[in-house]
Amino acid sequence: MNTYRGFTLIELLVVIAIIGLLVGIIVPNLGSAKASSRDARRVSDIKNIQLALALYYNDNLHYPCSLRGTGTIGSCAPDFLPYVPSLPKDPSTNNDYIYSSQQTTSATDNLNCNNKSVVYYHLGAIMETNGLMNQDDDKTVADQTGYACSASNGGARFDGNAASCVGSTAAGTDDCFDVVPN
Repeated sequence: MNTYRGFTLIELLVVIAIIGLLVGIIVPNLGSAKASSRDARRVSDIKNIQLALALYYNDNLHYPCSLRGTGTIGSCAPDFLPYVPSLPKDPSTNNDYIYSSQQTTSATDNLNCNNKSVVYYHLGAIMETNGLMNQDDDKTVADQTGYACSASNGGARFDGNAASCVGSTAAGTDDCFDVVPN
């Protein structure tokens, strides 16, 4: 007499139901984990760019007008790119991070960018979650008085609480991780 011990159809259906339930719980959480991971990379990239900007300032006594600019003193040379192996990009969009160079309003500066020193910058990234937002500077346009900014020299100023790091007005929700010189 052969007796086969196997699983019944009911037992198989119970196991499949349990696996389906676990997948239903785990898969939605993976999306938020990926978003948090991308945000952590954004913060790391911003901090690395900020360090490279400090090195640039140490060597040149001003900040670059643009992170990709090249040319002579009148167009904010020397080139910034030697200070970073490669300029990091946003992990979701593959776009550059938001960089706004800020010039003094004084026309008597010695090292200049269009006759005015770039002595301040605002660097930002658009975040997907709020987990790391307590680590940014949240600088506002009002905090940046005494500085002029030209769109041809790095873009317009943005509020650290502006939606998507665009504009000079604080938004209802802060999704802009921003830093300024220390």
